[in-house]
Amino acid sequence: MDHEAAQLEKQHVHSVYESTARYLSDLQGKAWPRVRQFLQDQEPGSLIADIGCGTGKYLKVNSQVHTLGCDYCGPLVEIARSRGCEVMVCDNLNLPFRDQGFDAIISIGDSIPDDTIPTEGQQPDVLDSRAFMRYYHVFREGELCGLLRENVSELQILSSGNDHGNWCVIAEKKETCD
Repeated sequence: MDHEAAQLEKQHVHSVYESTARYLSDLQGKAWPRVRQFLQDQEPGSLIADIGCGTGKYLKVNSQVHTLGCDYCGPLVEIARSRGCEVMVCDNLNLPFRDQGFDAIISIGDSIPDDTIPTEGQQPDVLDSRAFMRYYHVFREGELCGLLRENVSELQILSSGNDHGNWCVIAEKKETCD
């Protein structure tokens, strides 16, 4: 990531989450139905990673699997840790895990399920009478699948659907002949 992009991310993403973490703890939303079902469908004993876990709302969905969460935002990780989740601070673009170390991985970017909100831009989150501008992107139908097909050739898309105001994809790594 170039320096300008890193600065924009720091200003409009990381600093907002750092500032709003204590409020987000109180706003713990419900797990998206498709994500909840995906987690509940995992085999008992599976090891699941939640990349960008925030406050850890998906880490306790299925008590039959082992979960590990990570997030860039230290205060959010502390909230998840206080809830009994196994979590760590790390950069999602430079994960400290070895390849094929997990049975499943989730990475969820919460959006606001409201048809009046544009599909991209900054939306004010009003918390405790303070407004924070937070960048988000709501995918158009087929957009997320297209991005994966064009840029992550080693993944095979198993299903796609709209969940909680945004599109989600379930994909698996393609089998390779050795």
